[in-house]
Amino acid sequence: MSVGLQTTKSDLLGFINAKGDYITSPVREAYEKGGVLLLDEFDTTHAGVVTILNSMLANDFCSFPDKIITKYKDFICFVACNTYGK
Repeated sequence: MSVGLQTTKSDLLGFINAKGDYITSPVREAYEKGGVLLLDEFDTTHAGVVTILNSMLANDFCSFPDKIITKYKDFICFVACNTYGK
């Protein structure tokens, strides 16, 4: 998943639509069911994305819009960066 200045909290955590249905995200899928999450262009993202990700990784649970999810034991997160500006 590519992240950047336009990445929102909803892009990471999903959202509740107008009908009241939860719309998932790749982050939620990997966090809940296990798998590898690669966040590309991480050095171009804003502090809000970093804060959300830090909280997810530092704790064994995360509050998503529909409920609190326990981190799956096989969840792995990588971030990829370019040498931004140099």
